[in-house]
Amino acid sequence: MVFKMKGFKAHNMYKTEKANTYKEHLALEKKGYDHNPYKKLTDPPGRSKKEEIKHDISELKKEINKHSDKPNIVKKLKKALNENQEQLERLK
Repeated sequence: MVFKMKGFKAHNMYKTEKANTYKEHLALEKKGYDHNPYKKLTDPPGRSKKEEIKHDISELKKEINKHSDKPNIVKKLKKALNENQEQLERLK
């Protein structure tokens, strides 16, 4: 029997993972899953900061193309993309 926190409802995390308990929710958060696809994307440990940012830029560009028919989403993604590009410039 799995303990479920009072008031916790099972829900999907972004990236198609589902948290059935609060403990699973916290474990998924540690792995980089969250509820917001527009937040800066995270990578597994082992990459340099520059590599992480380049990967994030690549992923954000894919998301922009995927949601090109939704201007509000594209606006948020472009903002995150610009922030990542500025951060990459500061590292050079």
